[in-house]
Amino acid sequence: MSIPDVQDWKFRSDVTLIGSTVTLNVNIADISYGNININLADVSFAGNIKIDLADVSFAGNLNVNIASQDIILNINVTNEAVPVGHIKSGLSFDGVDDYAKTDTINVGTNFTIFLWLKVNPTQKSWPFTIANKNTGGTSNGFSIWVKPTQIIWESGNGSAGDTVSSDTFDNISDTLVCIAIKYKDGIVYFYLNAVLKGSKTITNTDFNRNAPIYIAASANLVSDTFWRGIISQILIYNDALSQGDIQYNCNNPNAPRTNNLILFYDFSEQTGNKIYDKSGNGHDATIYGAIWVSEKGSAPASLNINIKAQTVGISIQAEWQTQIGNQKIITGTAVAVASDTDADVINYTVPSGKTLFIYAVSVKGIISGVGGSAPRGSWEFLIAGNYVWDANTNDYQPSTGQSFPVPLRANAGESVIVRVHNYETGSASFVADIDAYEV
Repeated sequence: MSIPDVQDWKFRSDVTLIGSTVTLNVNIADISYGNININLADVSFAGNIKIDLADVSFAGNLNVNIASQDIILNINVTNEAVPVGHIKSGLSFDGVDDYAKTDTINVGTNFTIFLWLKVNPTQKSWPFTIANKNTGGTSNGFSIWVKPTQIIWESGNGSAGDTVSSDTFDNISDTLVCIAIKYKDGIVYFYLNAVLKGSKTITNTDFNRNAPIYIAASANLVSDTFWRGIISQILIYNDALSQGDIQYNCNNPNAPRTNNLILFYDFSEQTGNKIYDKSGNGHDATIYGAIWVSEKGSAPASLNINIKAQTVGISIQAEWQTQIGNQKIITGTAVAVASDTDADVINYTVPSGKTLFIYAVSVKGIISGVGGSAPRGSWEFLIAGNYVWDANTNDYQPSTGQSFPVPLRANAGESVIVRVHNYETGSASFVADIDAYEV
């Protein structure tokens, strides 16, 4: 199914779901071009929205407009790269007492560290972003501080130390950036989005390289060292990477170079108190207080997420309306159905070249006579001969007209059947409606 650029996927103002709990699944499997616009701004909605683009070669725009009520939005998109400036899942550190800690890691004689992060403009005096040392210039080990306009390196051997810094750069506050710090033979190189921002020589090169690593704090957890911001990826190599490899990694965070990679945190867990090392070396970290980005609500309402083989769960605010292609209402009636027998109330075949997206199915018995009661029926719902709702395995639907699970999809040539079994002792009549869009 190809959707041209002029085709908007958004919701009709005449679809009211106030007080309902439903699920909207948009599964797009073979689009090659076009734009998808989903506007959730005008009707109350409580439920789940899932957008699955996992197998799509899609060169258009996915726009989601959401405001004013809690829902869950799941987006699954296949793409190798998260462009700089687009946030992915990560941990939010409050700059007060949040941090994470690894086991003992030997970074090697020469090493390179990558950080994808958003730095908060308000920082403490010594904002340790990643470190294996205590406070104090001579304290044994190294630390890296990322500030809004500069990166600072501090290292020491226990009796002497060095503090050097990058060139200053434009303020990066609240912007997702790729930071790389390379240490090679006594020289520290600073990179911002793969661009070299200065290099400095240190004299005390015998600093400790084999210790637990602290994220967003010093090893002795001094209050003025807690860093504030969001970190969404960390890579550590026990080698000094080339300029080309640094540029490649900053542009391809989901598929980084793997030679000499000793730690890989992609922060895809989104829950729990552990960050799991994807390098295969088992250097997992324990989280103390930091909050996953989706839990903190730091992800923006307008999303551009490119994540391979992951589903991002985001708690957001939304109201809901819907419109997909051409609205189609299919109505059927079965009159004078004999007692204890079946009848197809709706039997519809999707036309050639069309796809039917079903968002509501309602069924009920027709009340006969003044003051009478609606007849009871056991209902079945089938698409292409497969049961969506099976009266033999599910409780029968009462005459008040409960809906089947939706939304659903029926492809060209497939049958859509709503069937009733009359439970009354005499004949009875029944009616069913299918609300859908046929494109």
